[in-house]
Amino acid sequence: MEVRVADPGERAQAADLIAATLSVPVRLGAEPAALAAGIGDMDRVADALEALQRAQIRLASFAVGQPRLNEVFLALTGHAVEDPSQKEEAA
Repeated sequence: MEVRVADPGERAQAADLIAATLSVPVRLGAEPAALAAGIGDMDRVADALEALQRAQIRLASFAVGQPRLNEVFLALTGHAVEDPSQKEEAA
């Protein structure tokens, strides 16, 4: 699930609500308003949206889709995929 909050200042609160509702870790995106979370139970997505609405956190966008390969790797290993170009730059 990928979410962009309308007010970037509410991203941390939105992340906390989503994490508590879905019982999964929430990843903050590079964009100040973006965050993402895996969905173990699709029925809980409506609960997460309802929690955001009760907290009066407006969304700029919301999407549910298949996880990307790097998201699966992060979920399985606990760390992000290393970018080979960053290794070369550091060397």
